[in-house]
Amino acid sequence: MYSQFCYYIQQDEQKRRATMHINRKPGEQVEVGWAGDPAHIIDPDTGEIINAYLFVGVMTYSQYPYVEAFVDEKQPSWITAHVHMYEYFGGIGTISTWITAALRNEQFFSISELTMPFMKSWKSSAIVQFNYHISCAGMLYSVPHECIKRKVDVRLTSTTIEIFYNNNRIASHRRLYGRKGQYSTITEHMPVSHQQYLEWNGDRFRKWGERIGTSTYQVVDGILNSKRVEQQSYRSCMGLLKLADKYSVDRLEAACEKVLTFTATPSYKSIKNILDTGNDRTPLDGQRAPAIKTASTQSSHVLTRGADYYRR
Repeated sequence: MYSQFCYYIQQDEQKRRATMHINRKPGEQVEVGWAGDPAHIIDPDTGEIINAYLFVGVMTYSQYPYVEAFVDEKQPSWITAHVHMYEYFGGIGTISTWITAALRNEQFFSISELTMPFMKSWKSSAIVQFNYHISCAGMLYSVPHECIKRKVDVRLTSTTIEIFYNNNRIASHRRLYGRKGQYSTITEHMPVSHQQYLEWNGDRFRKWGERIGTSTYQVVDGILNSKRVEQQSYRSCMGLLKLADKYSVDRLEAACEKVLTFTATPSYKSIKNILDTGNDRTPLDGQRAPAIKTASTQSSHVLTRGADYYRR
C-alpha cells in the first residue's frame, strides 16, 4: 500500500541523514557559493527592481563569514568576490606568492597584458556611433570623436572597460552597472564645440544676458524657463550667443526689447527674424523716429515727424 511504501522510504532516508565531523585546521579552508534566492535593489531614478546575488564565503574552522552582493553570478563577479574575500580574510599574501610563481617564466609588455589573464571576461568588437560612444553590455562609453563609424575592439572586466583601435588603447572607463542606457563620457573625447556647450549652464547664460542688457536677460531667463528640463533650452541660448556675434550685442538688446513688447514668451526664432529683417532698427511706439529729409524742385527742407504722425 502507499502508506507502507512511504514508511519504508522514511526508514531508508534516516540512514542517509547521518553526519560526519571533520577536523579542520584554522585558516586552511573556506567554503564559498551563491546563497539562496536573489535580493532586490530598487533603482531610485526609474523604480526598476534589480536582482542582487549574494556571494558567501565561510571559514570552515571558525565559521567566520564574508558576504558581498553582485548584479550577476557570472565569472567576473565570481573572481572579484574571491579577491575581495581573501583581502578581507587577510589571505592575499599567499595568493600573491602563487601568482608570482606561476608567471615567473612568462613575458608581458604592458600592465594591462599582465593583469588581463586573471581578470578578463570577454573581448568583442563594436562600431563607434555618431555620438562617439559604443554600446557594451547595455551601457554606452565614449571614445575620441575622430573614431566615429570605425570598428574598435572592446575588452571587458568586472570593473573596467578598455577600448582599442589598431591594437592601441584609445579609451578606458569604469564599468557601469544598474539601469540600462547609462552613459560614461570623457570630456576630452568630445568635439571642441560640444565641450564648449557642456561648459554652459543656466546661471552662466543669465549672467551673460545681464551683461548685455535688461531685455536680453529677460529673454534668456524666459527661454530657460520655457522647458520642463532646463538643458533642453540650452541650444536656443547658444543660438542667441551666435546672434550677438553676428549682429552685435547692441542690436541683440534692441531685438530683445522689441520682442518683449508683443510676447511674454520670447523665442530664439522670433529674435532671429527681427534681426534678419532689420526690424530691431525701427523705433518702438512712443519713441521719436529719426529725422527724414525730403527735397523738392523749389527748395529743400527737413520734416521731423514723430510716432503720433504715423499712427494716423
